[in-house]
Amino acid sequence: MNRVGGTYQAGFAQPAGRLAGAAASNAARRRAPHAYPMGETAGLGGLGFGGGLIVAYLAITRVGHLSAAKIGIMIGPVPLFLTEMFLIALVLVVAITRTSSLVCWLVTGGMARLPGVMLWLLFLTSIVYAIAAFDQWGILAIRDLAIFSYGLVYALVYFVLDTRAKAAAAMGIISFSLMALLAYAATYTEWRFLNLGFAVLCFFGLALTQTRSAVLGMGLSMLYSFIGMRTTQRISFAALIVGGGLLLVATPVLMPESGLAHAISSFGQAVEGGMSLAKDDNFYFRLLRWDAVYELWRESPIFGIGFGQPLVPRSMFADVEDTGFNVGLPHNTYLTVLARLGLFGFVLIIGAWFVSIGMATVSIRRQRFGGDAFAAGSALVAMIGFATFTLFFERPMHAATVWILAAIASRLAGPDDAEATAGTAARTGWPTASPRRGIGAPIGETVIQRARRIALAKGFR
Repeated sequence: MNRVGGTYQAGFAQPAGRLAGAAASNAARRRAPHAYPMGETAGLGGLGFGGGLIVAYLAITRVGHLSAAKIGIMIGPVPLFLTEMFLIALVLVVAITRTSSLVCWLVTGGMARLPGVMLWLLFLTSIVYAIAAFDQWGILAIRDLAIFSYGLVYALVYFVLDTRAKAAAAMGIISFSLMALLAYAATYTEWRFLNLGFAVLCFFGLALTQTRSAVLGMGLSMLYSFIGMRTTQRISFAALIVGGGLLLVATPVLMPESGLAHAISSFGQAVEGGMSLAKDDNFYFRLLRWDAVYELWRESPIFGIGFGQPLVPRSMFADVEDTGFNVGLPHNTYLTVLARLGLFGFVLIIGAWFVSIGMATVSIRRQRFGGDAFAAGSALVAMIGFATFTLFFERPMHAATVWILAAIASRLAGPDDAEATAGTAARTGWPTASPRRGIGAPIGETVIQRARRIALAKGFR
């Protein structure tokens, strides 16, 4: 694994493709009545070109060593990386296939639920800030515009994945988070051992990368996971954690010369060093920057200092930052947001993020796609910890991914397709075909309505 390009070191990012997009059969449901039904999913074929583009982007940027983060071309002085190319392609797809929805969102912020409104305001604010700062800071103002305007991805993905089935397919086909895999393992019995196997691989990826940000994200997501589990699952999950801990302790003792034992030992030393902050130079490197950015934010706490300006003094720059594109950043996404956009922008970004998590949480117990909502919420919570010690939104690949997941969570929290169809019929007065109506029943008639009609025809009252 590779630290370059903003890798989601492990707890969040070492991926494992989850090829479980198919619906569970009725027989499988009878065998596992305690599991969350998977419902119908769209599958790869049902996602369409736009959905396939989203899945392909996640696969390219999350599977392997993340070398795709460096794929790009130069247009004059501006680099155009894979994420920017994905964004341009997605804009074209939505402009052609969902023109009215895109225009409505660009003009009013509507059609994409509450997170969409927040990110629309952020998008407009970012454009204003970039225009105001361009004369003085040039390309650095454009850099910050790219960082904060990626909320556009949320709206685009929300429009492309226009049904809960499509959102579940996109989430289920590629689960790239350790905690998302555990969520699937807890809710779906059909692929439980496959998900657990991939989760184990992700966990050992965490041991190899040895970063406190991933450990913090994993810890937060574990706490969140208890919300979505039933009592027996919580007991099993606790037993799994204990068993994994014993395995980590036993491996260096039983196989001291193995590469895995060395990796686990190094991981333990890294965690111990992270807890002993007095001896952690890396932590002090961040702490000094955080203090400088905090003081800068206090100069303009409501609307921030704007775009372009370095957030830390040049005396704190590392050698590699003299020519780096991400120059002068504090390695803490929350402080970056506060300094650039103040409390106004902070509320918009964190609000959209947390509202999406809330939507996923309230959907966990739903009959259809509850497990997919659980997985999306777990991954989004893991990102909260990851953003504390790294360049998170500052890297387009991470920003795009968090808003893709937020859009999936929001879509999964929407009404079922049948419920949405019934709502449309009620608003328009036109009869609409229901997926539950029997053969030969009038259009718009449900199974219950048909049974009542037949009973009345036979004289039952």
